[in-house]
Amino acid sequence: MKDVRDFHCFSDNENYENTFTFTGSTQGQDLVPPGPIYRAVGEKVLFITITSPQLSHIVTWNFMNKNIVTFNPPATEMVDPEYIGRVSLNKTSGALELSNLIMADSGVYTVTFTSTDSTSPQQGHISLQVFELVSDVALIGPEYILIEHNSAQFTCVGNGTVITTEWMKDNQILAPSTRFIFSADNRTLLINPIRRSDSGEYQCTLSNPVSSNTCNYRMTINYGPNVWIMGTKVVEKDSDVLLLCSSASRPAATVTWTVNGMSAGHSPLYVAESSNLSHSGEYICTAWNNVTGLTASAVHFLTVKGKLSPGAAAGIAAGVIVGVEVLIVILYSLITHFK
Repeated sequence: MKDVRDFHCFSDNENYENTFTFTGSTQGQDLVPPGPIYRAVGEKVLFITITSPQLSHIVTWNFMNKNIVTFNPPATEMVDPEYIGRVSLNKTSGALELSNLIMADSGVYTVTFTSTDSTSPQQGHISLQVFELVSDVALIGPEYILIEHNSAQFTCVGNGTVITTEWMKDNQILAPSTRFIFSADNRTLLINPIRRSDSGEYQCTLSNPVSSNTCNYRMTINYGPNVWIMGTKVVEKDSDVLLLCSSASRPAATVTWTVNGMSAGHSPLYVAESSNLSHSGEYICTAWNNVTGLTASAVHFLTVKGKLSPGAAAGIAAGVIVGVEVLIVILYSLITHFK
């Protein structure tokens, strides 16, 4: 039996919506809008100003106690050597564009409008956070055949700046429990023990405010068999015997009938036409799962009686008819399920 495990991954970096909340520094909001601002490595950012400087104002943008650019009207502009080719100052509005962002550009930027008439300078502060795009996410799961009551471990790996890790199963968020155990960094999930109901599609999403990447893994749990026999316990001589051996098993179990110690076939539905007294006795259905290696049996005792009174015969006949109908419905369901 082939063990079914399937996984696929996808990225949503291009159309990622910012739904994160970070604590950022934003002061002097008369000069700059609220922040923080989130960008990806390699992108550019435009620090806009709400209040434009007066013609006589000196405009300075500072980062980490270093003046990135200073404009002293009417024409003098000084750019720090490290930022040449990366910054552009709008001399009218005071807005600053910083391109080719790197992780080290994260921090608080300060803009200052200084008047030449010695009045107090105006300042605004805004925070920038630069992230590497999340990429190459993989959900590493068990590579062995999974059997109920064992354990399964998943690890979510990827590149880039990972801020959050989210786990889902069949589009429902997974939460910690006595069986679902997450590592401290939330990157590893241990399910112990696994149950048949744990079969399904698992999803891990790594994300930050500017990107996300998701990988899926389909897990199939093998289990069983659990066996039971359905059918009447008393039949009239010359009537047909119909018994159904039903088993809950993945993969489907191999069925063997034993009637009064003798092998009697491998079909889930046991049929004996025109029964006689020799058909009375012990009917055993044994189911074997070739993946789990487990075997289970159920026992059914049948009594074949001689001709009964019309009333008793009618009652048994009615019971047999109902039983046959039930067996047909169940057999159809089983055949449909295991196609």
